[in-house]
Amino acid sequence: MAAIAARFQFAAVSREGRAWWLVRSAPVSPTQWLWAKSVLGFGPMLVVGEVVVVGSDLLLGATPWLTVLEAVSTVFLAFALSTMALAMGAVWPDFKADTAQRAAASPAAVFYMVVSMAFICLILALEVVGVYLAWRWNQSYWVAAGPLAIAAILCLLVGILPIRRSAEILWSRGL
Repeated sequence: MAAIAARFQFAAVSREGRAWWLVRSAPVSPTQWLWAKSVLGFGPMLVVGEVVVVGSDLLLGATPWLTVLEAVSTVFLAFALSTMALAMGAVWPDFKADTAQRAAASPAAVFYMVVSMAFICLILALEVVGVYLAWRWNQSYWVAAGPLAIAAILCLLVGILPIRRSAEILWSRGL
């Protein structure tokens, strides 16, 4: 999902290219504009992520509890990765890039991939702790609620907070 976000969401602002002046003169706030772009990219990422996760669980014969946990986790991760890519792409846009692939291969996009992989590792570590605690305490799934709630809250914070700040940075540049 991080690679999909890098390819499509990170380059979303850069794809405006020479029409950037038109976006700047539109009667919409920068935050609303970025949220609109975020919604458009979240759907495809969510579909791809859910197909991969649920399909893998069915093939591997995972328990229903684990399948539901991973499906819900995919929703949160898709939201966080999608908005993180869009926010970082808004902070470092490349309006001169002739294709989206060029913008998605920039040093800033590589930095996004490193940050997103570190974030995914953090979320997976929290989920592993939660699942281990549930297994260790004889299938007491309520024990897992703490680490899993922390993972969900982190995904929401990473998904919500950067958009406003990146909109301010993008609009203050006067490009």
